[in-house]
Amino acid sequence: MVRIPGREDVSSADDTGADSQSSDSKDIETGRLADGLGRRGFLKGTVAATLAGLYGTGSVAAATDSPVDESVMSETQVDVSQGEEVSGIVENVSNGEILVFPSGRFRWSDEAQVFAEDWGIRCQSDTVFEVPAGYGDGDKGLVLRTKSGSLSADNYFLENLTFDSSGRAAPGMRLSTRKAAHIRGLNYAMNGPKTFQEHGNGIAAMTLNSDGIFRIDDYRQFNNGDIGGYAGGDSRVGIFVGGQNDGTIHLKNPVLQGFPNNACYVSRQPGTVVVEGGLLMNNNVSAVRVGGGVEVRDTTVVIDVDDYTDGDGVLDASVHNTRGLWGDSRSSGSNGGVARNVSFIIRSYQRSSGLAAMLENDSMTVEDSQFLLETDITGVQPGDYEIAVRNSDFAGSASGAIAGSGSIPGDNNRVASNIDPGSVSTSGTNATFDWSQTHPETPNRQSNSTDDTSDSTDDTSDSTDDTSDSTDDNTDDSTEEPSDDTDATVRTLEIRSANGTGWWNYTLTTSGQLENTYSGDEEEITQDGDGSYTAQGVVGNGGSDYFDFTGEITAFSAEVESSDYTILVDGEDVTDTLTTDSSAGDDTDDSDTTDSTTERTLEVRSANGTGWWSYSLTTDGTLENTYSGDEEPITQNGDGSYTAQGVVGNGGSDYFDFTGEITAFSAEVDAGDYTILVDGEDVTDSVGTDSSSSDTDTSDDSDTTQYENRTIEVRSANDTGWWSYALTTDGTLENKYSGDKEEITQNGDGSYTAQGVVGNGGSDYFDFDGEIVGFSAEVDASDYAIFVDGENVTTSVTN
Repeated sequence: MVRIPGREDVSSADDTGADSQSSDSKDIETGRLADGLGRRGFLKGTVAATLAGLYGTGSVAAATDSPVDESVMSETQVDVSQGEEVSGIVENVSNGEILVFPSGRFRWSDEAQVFAEDWGIRCQSDTVFEVPAGYGDGDKGLVLRTKSGSLSADNYFLENLTFDSSGRAAPGMRLSTRKAAHIRGLNYAMNGPKTFQEHGNGIAAMTLNSDGIFRIDDYRQFNNGDIGGYAGGDSRVGIFVGGQNDGTIHLKNPVLQGFPNNACYVSRQPGTVVVEGGLLMNNNVSAVRVGGGVEVRDTTVVIDVDDYTDGDGVLDASVHNTRGLWGDSRSSGSNGGVARNVSFIIRSYQRSSGLAAMLENDSMTVEDSQFLLETDITGVQPGDYEIAVRNSDFAGSASGAIAGSGSIPGDNNRVASNIDPGSVSTSGTNATFDWSQTHPETPNRQSNSTDDTSDSTDDTSDSTDDTSDSTDDNTDDSTEEPSDDTDATVRTLEIRSANGTGWWNYTLTTSGQLENTYSGDEEEITQDGDGSYTAQGVVGNGGSDYFDFTGEITAFSAEVESSDYTILVDGEDVTDTLTTDSSAGDDTDDSDTTDSTTERTLEVRSANGTGWWSYSLTTDGTLENTYSGDEEPITQNGDGSYTAQGVVGNGGSDYFDFTGEITAFSAEVDAGDYTILVDGEDVTDSVGTDSSSSDTDTSDDSDTTQYENRTIEVRSANDTGWWSYALTTDGTLENKYSGDKEEITQNGDGSYTAQGVVGNGGSDYFDFDGEIVGFSAEVDASDYAIFVDGENVTTSVTN
């Protein structure tokens, strides 16, 4: 075992985490295991057999076992303080090590990259990792990456991970495994962004070996974003599984609501995806995209946008389509897919092309399922394709609903007498909706079955009289990728790097539309003034980037030789027709000289055990945060230089991209407490100055500083829940950390007031000058403490 600073090894190699598996045996639908041969059968078909084989036995019970071998791991108790940054601790996990985090709230504000084998993260039920507000909003911000190029972690697990934030945020994970991985509880407790722009995805998952399995249990997020904010396919996805998945992804009991770009985008992959159990509510585009190799079973799908917008959810943008299942065989996908024992519920919608519909998929099957149509809609809409419906019920109070329209083969279906069967073959009108088959958290869940509802008194006369016509007419151009409503031929482009190249940049331009094939790729694409599209990408070390495009490739440039990469269009090598070696006289981007336009990377790295400390950094060229989650404030000065005011500490790092030179650096700790690196080279001696000898930023001149070096901490006791407070100072008041973003206003008398939310052992931090003149909270004083520069002043402030 490699001992890592900040951790205490109290491991036991015999601890295989058996106790953590006990909850898996309590399947939500235990009643169906006993009567698996009944009308709503359980674990039918080849996908179920595949799962049983991968888990090592042919029995249903085998699906409760973890694919991960913990016998080769041992525990390390992580020694971490409340509010401390943990991304660096996670990134340094060793092979064979389980990081065990204690109860409490900790900061996770940067991407951790882990490519180890035989490792895990185990958290307590009340362990919470706080990400900065806005993280992943405007980019694909990740908190954890286990896949990069040819690198991949393997045989690992994540247990009881909870992420929260003081505001809306979109943290994500890009995860892969070769043989085995297991998530046992992942909760994004914050609301997601409601902006109309690029967002991070909750999970991008892949299993690289055909016999590998990645199991994801109890993944939850009430994203509550603007479900009309599709943003051309760049907005938030609950889980994305793309073309690199050759094995099996088993998603069990997901609870996902309010994603603007599919809850489960799992169709465009060559492997197997099983969505088992769970509750998927009010998601744009679809609850699940279904293709060959995808099975959805025992899942509850709800569409009720009125209820959604009455809560924290948002629906402002007009382009949206809240479907249930959507057949999609494009890209790396294939035709087919099946839904078994699925409960579909629709109560209200603005735009929806059905509970089961098709984008492009020859045939999908829905069987042993139930539909509750509480508003007028056509439930099953295959369009130009085919959806087989067998042994299913269509119930509900809607008087103008249609069970299905189009090519819908099948038999033994029951449709209530008040519902038009349409194209659905029926064996009777004795349709029922069995609420015991739905997820326990289903809104308005009833305790008994709903029989034929033709006598229902619900008045749905204000619904659209014939939504089957209106939705069929206006859904093809709604939330599909931009290429879905164009006659141009969509082709696939792969930029493949040779091995051992390191990471390198490239620029690609097409005359037509250009999109990332996989939402987890994160390459930046912009539309140019002439209608062309340009991608700025990074690849290397044997990896590939993939794009879908129309038109022609009009330009390509890279900072490596053409022998270091291959460009393929629809699988054909077109490298020679498109590229020129970077050294062949191109008059752009002279990378051999470091001039004022050359972009370099700057890292401000803190030593361990320093506590949090502030610094000021100035460059004579541009200066930007490398990662969106860092959010260190940067200002442009009157002379064209840029200055960052940052906070770092306890072994963490801040990263910047800059041009020009570093002209000034000052810190409130000694130079021995930090390292400054430019492009990985230590330049501390040439730019760093001890705080004790610095002649800049004279903090004792209180008339010229923005605030004195005084800090307020509002610290909550444990187990208080979340509570609000108001804090007023007679001088300036600012959030200490950019990620906190508690709302602060200046009052008419020149004082400042912060309106904050804290709780459950967490803290909020502020910098201020003057005095605290007011504090109020919605909990008793015994539930919190107020500190000024580390001194407890609760009594003097609250009396």
